[in-house]
Amino acid sequence: VANGATVNGSGTTTATTTTATSVPFETLSSGVSKTLAQNLAVTTNAIQGFVVTVEQSQNLLSSTGADIDGFSNEELYGIYEGRIKHL
Repeated sequence: VANGATVNGSGTTTATTTTATSVPFETLSSGVSKTLAQNLAVTTNAIQGFVVTVEQSQNLLSSTGADIDGFSNEELYGIYEGRIKHL
């Protein structure tokens, strides 16, 4: 997703460009939100539908290596703790 792209028609835009293998949050500042996004496209002819699973290899880390806790933004974007909960 390109830098400045609208996320899910919400009016929120992305802070930087992401790729299939990179979601570069770069430096995060306390109290300042940063939104990045990925586009997922699925087609199927399966009668029972499909499931999309998104995984992360680790939580975000601070510059000192401390774990940055996830958050819930489920009401706005269907996102829970950095993972798509249900589409």
